[in-house]
Amino acid sequence: MPPRARGFAPRTLAAAALVAAAALASPPPAAAHPGFLGSASAPGATVDATQGRIRLELTGRVAAGMTRTRPAVAALASTAAQSSDAAADTGDEEDEAAQWSDPSSPFPVLVRWAGLLALLGMIGAAAFELLVLRRLRGDAALRPVADRAAYGAWHLAAAAAALSALTLLVRLWLQSAALNGAADAFDGEALDALVTGTVWGAGWTLQAIATVAFFIGLMVSRAPHGRSVGWMGAAVAALLLAAVPALSGHASAVEGWTALAFASDWLHVLGAGAWVGTLATLVLAGLPAAASASAGEGTAAFARMVGAFSPVALTGAGLAAGTGVVNSLFHLHAVPQLWETGYGRMLLLKLALLAVVAWLGFYNWRYVLPALHTPPAPARLRRSAGAELAAGVAVILATAILIALPPP
Repeated sequence: MPPRARGFAPRTLAAAALVAAAALASPPPAAAHPGFLGSASAPGATVDATQGRIRLELTGRVAAGMTRTRPAVAALASTAAQSSDAAADTGDEEDEAAQWSDPSSPFPVLVRWAGLLALLGMIGAAAFELLVLRRLRGDAALRPVADRAAYGAWHLAAAAAALSALTLLVRLWLQSAALNGAADAFDGEALDALVTGTVWGAGWTLQAIATVAFFIGLMVSRAPHGRSVGWMGAAVAALLLAAVPALSGHASAVEGWTALAFASDWLHVLGAGAWVGTLATLVLAGLPAAASASAGEGTAAFARMVGAFSPVALTGAGLAAGTGVVNSLFHLHAVPQLWETGYGRMLLLKLALLAVVAWLGFYNWRYVLPALHTPPAPARLRRSAGAELAAGVAVILATAILIALPPP
């Protein structure tokens, strides 16, 4: 690595550590569930029968965890039922608009899924370049294959960054519409309160800054002698991006153990990126580059590339599995909650899909990799690795659904 790149890495890693420490040390900007001012008969709860609306004043700002309010007070429900038919029609229209921003409805789930795919794609592309391709470049015969794979990895990383930017805008609208209504979703004051006054807003801001930094790193990597520095900068940005799900998910709501839950969730995302994200880069960029080589060089390139990828994937899978167990302990307090609650059942589905991914990975390691020196092995590896990647994408979809479900 050039001297400038060696100096760049400690400074950027130190900056990332300072940012993470500040995020953990600072208190959340707003509570997840602020209290109500009064009850049905108190000034804090107001019913307007002519408009068909219930006005509830809260003691604090509404954070991301509180997306809907369901009053359980009978007096409020009975009074609201006396509203006119016109008001009911208005309410139906608002309910229809709210379905777009309901976190458990299909569209928000797809947006979260796309965001997670983008995040893991950025982590995986950076890990593939720095931990896999760098080893291949040490062999002059394999350097052309490594350069072709790096070209594909760069474009995958750029596409993931673009998808992250797109989901940023859609997620902002969905969250603001859920808290402020679709009509006022892009109201300046409402957006300012959401972005600057909630834990969700802190995560959104971190994703925006880190996505821009990641893209800048990619641009620097295309400059002469800028490959190492650029990819190092992109890797630091990917480390920061891995903290976004912790700030906008269940980890930020864990009481008493918030720092540990945050760190565990951050490591969980990093492990998943090093596993599934790097696998995606291998399947979509690495293996096609190896297949384009001549017959003898292609077989050797397959073997060396997969040999460099396997330790990264095994480490990421182990990290994701271990922290996944820790995360479950934060949100599940009894074994029967696994099948008695919607959160537990979705977690079981995710674990089942993970078992499929793990079995496919074991199959590749035990039966496919030892035979990579034979001509039919590369095609067999592409099929089995593609199946493993498809199962991994299904796991990410289950995760996107799980985020919307309240823990027991």
